Order: sequence, then C-alpha cells, then structure tokens
Amino acid sequence: MQLWQEMEREGMEELIFCHDADSGLRAVIAIHSTALGPALGGCRYWTYASEEEAVRDAVKLAKGMTYKNAISGLPYGGGKVVIWDVPFAKNAKPDEDGCGSQSGEQVAGDLGIEQQKGVAADEGTHPQDKILDTDVSKRAQRFHALGRCLERLNGRYVTGLDLGTTATDMDQIRLETAHVTDTTGSLGAQDDFTAEMTAYGVHIGIVTSLRQQGIASLQGIPVAVQGLGKVGYALCRYLHAAGARLIVADVVPERVQRALVQFSGAISADPAHIHAADCKVFAPCALGGGQQPAE
Repeated sequence: MQLWQEMEREGMEELIFCHDADSGLRAVIAIHSTALGPALGGCRYWTYASEEEAVRDAVKLAKGMTYKNAISGLPYGGGKVVIWDVPFAKNAKPDEDGCGSQSGEQVAGDLGIEQQKGVAADEGTHPQDKILDTDVSKRAQRFHALGRCLERLNGRYVTGLDLGTTATDMDQIRLETAHVTDTTGSLGAQDDFTAEMTAYGVHIGIVTSLRQQGIASLQGIPVAVQGLGKVGYALCRYLHAAGARLIVADVVPERVQRALVQFSGAISADPAHIHAADCKVFAPCALGGGQQPAE
C-alpha cells in the first residue's frame, strides 16, 4: 500500500498509528474530514489479516462517517479508529531463553504439568482462568493506551462503540480522555440500542427508496439481507412485520436457522452469492467491502 496515494485518493486529513508495547495495542486512527467539526466515528476491534487490511478499513469507515454525519446535519466530521486484535500471546516479550509466549492452551497445559511436580496454582483457581483474567486485563490496558492517544489529539476525534467493542471498553477510554461516547449509563450503551437505531434507519431508507419508484408498500417485496448480526436481524424484524419476503444469509449457520424459524416464509441463500438473488432490495448488513466496483 502506498499510504500517501491512499490518503490523497480518499481525501484523508490524517492517519495516526498508535502502538503501546506493554499492552500490545496496534491501532489506526483515521480522520477523513473536520470541515464541519471534530471527527466522529466508532472504535472497531477486529482480527485483520494484515496491517494493510486494517488501514484500508479505517480509511473506508472514516470516509463513510463524514457523509453520514453531514447528511444527518450533525456538527461533526468523519473519523474512525480500528484496533488490530493481535492475540495477546503474540505480543508477549520473549523469555530469557529467547522463546516467545505460547498459546493459552499450551500455557494451561504446562501449568498442569508443573502442578504435578508440586508447583501449585492459586487455591481454587484453574490455570486457564488465570490466563483469561490476564487477557481481560490486557484488553483493558489496550483501551487505556488508546485513550491516551485520543487525548493527545485534543478533541480532533471523538470515538464510540463499533464492531467488537463494548461499553466497558469505552469506560476504559474515558479514564484517559473525555473524547469518547457510549460509556456505561449513556443512551448509546443501552442493550442493542445503536444496532436497533441503525436497523430502523435502513428500514426507513428502503421504504423511502421504494416509494420513489412508485411502490407504496413492502408487502410481498423480496428483500435479501446479507448478515444476521445485531443490525441484520433487527432489520429482518422490521421487514417481516411490513410483509416483505425475506432472503437471508450469514456465514454462521445458527443465525440463518434462527431467522428461518422466526420469520415465516424466509428462505436462505449462499452468503457469497446473495447479492445476485432474485430480489427487489439488497441490504448488506455484514462487514463492509463486500461490494466493489466492476473492474
């Protein structure tokens, strides 16, 4: 990836790379525009295949937030932060013999062997529980470190919830900076409120678009929904209640089965080919980047 060319092509203002050795934080803060005000956009925590994939996702999402905030009449620009979810063991410092840390299962197994040799773990605590506690602690440290990075931006970017993050994560950021939303007790952190809002907005968009084509009702209209996470599933509820004929797909078979049971008349499709389904409306609710311009 040619970073300068990428920034110029997408109209980016800033790309900030954040690293914290103690927690293993690897994050990219992408600020697309501050023309209307501070950049606003969520914090995504995801296992990316490469650094390039993480950067491209941050850039794409930040640009999208610029348009979302502008069309909604908000006094904010567009930004996004993505945290590359590198397994904690891979970030551990090498041991004295030069060997890196092992996986959770390997470490748990080694601890079990040590116990047989007379080295006991804490009473009442399973070795794997200790590893999980360490992971939770490391995650909190990562969000503390991210909060310090945001604070250094002096309010140019405000973050919040997104894929892979929770209100507890936002609480950790808040301990370091005020430039964060969706903390515990806030409206955005209530259950699946943000997902419900998003699904309702998509539903209204579908209804409005159909009306522009002279279609007054969703009754009997085939709608293909790709992705049955919180947003996709909530959207299906709205569409089903309005009488739409659902075509659903997800890479998780259990989600598809749940939808088929819950929404009478729904049929399933291959997640990789649902965009080609015989439908009037296609609603991509999975991860972004699924639709690309034809070459």
